[in-house]
Amino acid sequence: MFAALYADIFFGSSVATGEDNVSENELHTLAASTLAVTNASTFVADLGVYYNAPGNLRFTYVTGAPSATGTYTTGTNGAYTFYTGDVSAVVAISYVYTDTSGKTITITNNYMGYTPTFIGTFYQSRATQGSSGQLTLRLNECVSSHLTIPARIDDYAMQDFDFQAFSSGNNVIGTISTTE
Repeated sequence: MFAALYADIFFGSSVATGEDNVSENELHTLAASTLAVTNASTFVADLGVYYNAPGNLRFTYVTGAPSATGTYTTGTNGAYTFYTGDVSAVVAISYVYTDTSGKTITITNNYMGYTPTFIGTFYQSRATQGSSGQLTLRLNECVSSHLTIPARIDDYAMQDFDFQAFSSGNNVIGTISTTE
C-alpha cells in the first residue's frame, strides 16, 4: 500500500515521514511495580494490559495510583505502574508508538464541496502474432467515490477502489494512444 497514492487520490493531502505502529502483547515479567515498555521513548497511547496466564484476564486502567491487583496506570512516557501485589506476574502490554520508517497521512476535515482530483494513467503492453504494441489511456480529471482498506487476517488483502472520470476545463475527458 503506497501512502502517496492514498494521500493524492483519496484524501487530497500530503505524506509525512514516520508512522504510528502497534506493539501487540509485548511480554514483560514485573520485577517491580513500574516498568518502561520497549518503545517508551516514542510511546503514543496505551491499548491495554492482560495477565499472560490461563484466563488472560484484563487489567483495569486507573487514573490514580493502582490500589488493587489487576490495576495499572501509565503516563505519556511509556512508563507503566502496577499494584505491588502484581510484582512477578507476566503481563502482555499493547500500545501505540512512533518510528521513523513508513509514512503518515493526516486526514483533515476539508470544507464541504472539496474533492481531490487526479489524473488516471493506464498502460498495457502486449506482443501478439510476432509484433508488439501498447495501449495507454489517460483520464484528465478523476474523482474517487469508494476506497476500502481490507482487514482480513488469513487471506489476501485487496483494496477496493472506484472512481469516475470527468472532462477537464477544456472539455477533454482523456486520450487513448496506441502503437498501431
